[in-house]
Amino acid sequence: METIQYLPSQEDNHKFWSSVPAEASSHAKLPTGFPTHVDYPSSWGRSLILTRRSEWIFKLTELDIEQIERALQRLDENHVDYPSISPQTFSLPSDLCQRLRKISDELYTGSGIAMLKGLDPSRYTQAQNVKLFAGIASHIAAQRGFLDWDRQKVLSHVTNVSGPSSKARRRTPGFTNSPLAFHTDCCEILALYALNVAEDRGRTLVSSSHQLYNDLAANYPEVLQTLANDWVLDTFQDYSKHPPKKVPCLYRGADDDRPIIRFSRFPMTGFEEKRRNAALPVPSRAQVEALNTVQFLAEKNSVPLPMENGDLILINDTTILHGREGYDDAESTRAKRHLLKMYLRDPLRKTNIPESLREEQEMIYGPNGEDGQVLETWFPDHDPDLEGHWLKNG
Repeated sequence: METIQYLPSQEDNHKFWSSVPAEASSHAKLPTGFPTHVDYPSSWGRSLILTRRSEWIFKLTELDIEQIERALQRLDENHVDYPSISPQTFSLPSDLCQRLRKISDELYTGSGIAMLKGLDPSRYTQAQNVKLFAGIASHIAAQRGFLDWDRQKVLSHVTNVSGPSSKARRRTPGFTNSPLAFHTDCCEILALYALNVAEDRGRTLVSSSHQLYNDLAANYPEVLQTLANDWVLDTFQDYSKHPPKKVPCLYRGADDDRPIIRFSRFPMTGFEEKRRNAALPVPSRAQVEALNTVQFLAEKNSVPLPMENGDLILINDTTILHGREGYDDAESTRAKRHLLKMYLRDPLRKTNIPESLREEQEMIYGPNGEDGQVLETWFPDHDPDLEGHWLKNG
């Protein structure tokens, strides 16, 4: 019987790195049908991706910002509501549209990460910042996904709402100032817009899941086997509506050999006072070893994104794991760290999602209304009472 915390301890870290195998076990085999190595632009190492900043960091010019603000003005003048924001209603000149489409290229066929810099959120109202985020994002990946269990909401606010109350102590890790372990959100494209970054630390960390796969295949094939087996994941929801899930954490792509990792420690460990249901199976020794191995290898290969107020961060969730540095904004002289979050998909791209993940993706991107309609609910202002509604929280 194994017990495990949301974040590994320093002792766990030391134990892992002091026992790194010189070579893979000759008895361990890869899961059936999985490759020994993958080589794509998304299978990058830390040093390589840092030398390629110009490929994944995009900068808006003053003219670009003027054109974006004109599009925002037209939205307001035409009284366009949030669900109607699209490339057509948030129209931009063709040259700027083409450069935003290059971000989609980088996400789907390049490194899997992108940053768009140049906006200043302090110039706009809260509602205008939401519209800017949605409008620009629509030119990169036009389809929005649901972030909540009820399949209604397409925008969430990521900020620290932890505190001394019992309700606050039961928050999920994403809505605290604690470090976030490396994980995926199980969407296609994760999009963040930084209204305010932390004064110190709090940066988003990214790590290639394809490079992680290569490291595991070379040195820890038994971990890949464990990831490919079924895991019982707590939903922390009403089980009559959303029972625990029994799913693997490793999948094969639909059209090629690219592995897809769907991974989070949270459903297996709980977080602080939000505990995993004791009636569920206790994580096995192999699962504990897999959880820690993924965390430590992803961390070693991770890159902190150079975040500033106004940055858009986009991550291909099928090829990239992400985490977060811990931070302290209690004594900050400026506003608390506050990011807006959306799930996106580019309908012009052929998805590599396998059939075994179709139901999960349909929950995020499928219609929720009659006759195939998509009915979106927006909360442009932060409501801390919504934190328990979100599908993924670290």
